[in-house]
Amino acid sequence: MAYLNDEFIDKVRDNNDIIDVISDYTNLEKAGKNYKALCPFHDERTPSFMVNPEKQLYHCFGCGVGGNVFNFMMDIENLDFIEAVEILAQRIGLSLPERKDSSTGESTTKSEIYEIHNWAVKFFNYLLTETNQGSEAYEYLRQRGIKEETIDQFELGYAPDSWRGLFDFLRKKGYSADRIQQAGLIIPQKKGKGYYDRFRNRIIFTINNLRGQAIGFGGRVVDDSHPKYLNSPQTPVFNKKNILYGLARAKREIKRSGSVVIVEGYTDVITGHQFGIENIVASLGTSLTKSQARLLRRYADRVYIAYDGDVAGENATLRGFNILKNTGLEVYVVNLPVDQDPDEVIRSQGKEEFELLLSEAVSLIEFKLESLLTDRDLTKIEQKVEAVDDIMPVLAGIENEIKQAEYIKKIAGRLDVETGVIKSRLKKFQQDVSEQDRNYRDRNNKFKSDSKVDSEAESDTQFQFEKKLLELMIKDTQILNLVKAELDSDEFITDEYQSAAELIFDIDNSDWEELINKVNSAEIRQMITEVSLGNYQKEEINEYQLEEAKGYIKKIKEYQLKMKKERLDAEIEQHEASRDFAKVNQLLRERQEVVQLLQDPDSLLGNNFDVGKGGY
Repeated sequence: MAYLNDEFIDKVRDNNDIIDVISDYTNLEKAGKNYKALCPFHDERTPSFMVNPEKQLYHCFGCGVGGNVFNFMMDIENLDFIEAVEILAQRIGLSLPERKDSSTGESTTKSEIYEIHNWAVKFFNYLLTETNQGSEAYEYLRQRGIKEETIDQFELGYAPDSWRGLFDFLRKKGYSADRIQQAGLIIPQKKGKGYYDRFRNRIIFTINNLRGQAIGFGGRVVDDSHPKYLNSPQTPVFNKKNILYGLARAKREIKRSGSVVIVEGYTDVITGHQFGIENIVASLGTSLTKSQARLLRRYADRVYIAYDGDVAGENATLRGFNILKNTGLEVYVVNLPVDQDPDEVIRSQGKEEFELLLSEAVSLIEFKLESLLTDRDLTKIEQKVEAVDDIMPVLAGIENEIKQAEYIKKIAGRLDVETGVIKSRLKKFQQDVSEQDRNYRDRNNKFKSDSKVDSEAESDTQFQFEKKLLELMIKDTQILNLVKAELDSDEFITDEYQSAAELIFDIDNSDWEELINKVNSAEIRQMITEVSLGNYQKEEINEYQLEEAKGYIKKIKEYQLKMKKERLDAEIEQHEASRDFAKVNQLLRERQEVVQLLQDPDSLLGNNFDVGKGGY
């Protein structure tokens, strides 16, 4: 990190307002002196993520994450510290200092992988647009209505029908085979030595991260070979579960409109953008993940699922719906024509028709109910009974009583039964679920009771004493001063807490940002941001807090004395063996002093805790 000195780091931090930076990832709302939002790091329905513009700190009171602008970038983008500083410097147009020698190992694995991907993008795009090798792939894209400027904008390309085309190109650029393999672009041969290209004779779709950097590729065959689609494997910069295709380009429009359209395929996204539907992304397959859902929630309130209008698309919609809903998003399903995908609908019918389909999108409940009733012969009693049973979990999940009553009427009408029948079945279903819950809780409570002694014994450790004392020191300046008078930082046994205590002792704990900048421990950082952004009042310490701190200090001192007694016992045994009785007598006197102190724990404290008698 030598090339990024403290002055440069301070300049980057001071010129990146934490409100502006975090606003790029989630919607912040003013809440008194702070700003609040749904936490971008965990699922929640009520905002518990707070940001303080004055202190330039954030903290989530739900999952505990917290820190300054660098910590936020590191956590949200999965970066190391240097990468976070570099990105924030670029954000404000600040030129980075030159590395003295980027080839000596200072250049990280990630930075080389980014470079390799950039060269691969150029290689693939050149072959698609400038050579005969890519003519078939180019013609395929043009027949799909994809324009030349769109090809360039989305960095589309062609992987040649050769075993080592990209590999040889990258080797000539000076990259090692190991690094190219780490980037996921080559595969080692099973027999013998050597490598071959992962992507061959395929149209290439460049996958970018949120900053627009190329981090992976998707490849579609030009002929009828299999697999039809192939993605980059997981690498240090690419994880399919955490990426949405097109999000870097779409995020501004998504945030402006508050909504996003999620589709299955690369060409769905590309065609959408080409026709002016810019809030559209793809999930890199039909299996939407929780990480992708959280990513969407940073920018949008509403999600429109527009998966293909076939059976696979319908099943994917049902899976994705629950994941998105649990993330706190409003979710709607777009009913596409049977056996058509968004690309086909937009190209054949235009932007207006697709936007009409969006306006007619239905809720989760309506989509589920329709899915459960469709393709059943409701004139047959057995299938009608099955339909009713399958619908019960959906109805039970509707919390609003008025909405639930309306859906009961609709279902009764579709099934040609009395509403009382549906209500009766729903009541029984809910009773059965309640009984199952009770049984589970009984079993769980018994387990907790059986393990209570073990868990209490585990928590009653030196580690816990030190942690609790640090929390009190951070929360209250008076207790901090009392602890400083009674303990040295090196009396903390846990290395992490010892370092934290040393910093807290040496700094004014009201200067939260300075403290955050010096603390490496995520746990201590969370303690600080929780107190900094919480509602702790700077009042006189009460008797309970005083006794609590007093008890923790005694425990720490007792532990030190016990360790000293053990060391003395070992030394006494050693000197007895060497018949050095003068030394033995000296050690025995020291040991007796330690034993006396342990027998009277109150004597371990000075008069600093004698409140009202000259103490605090």
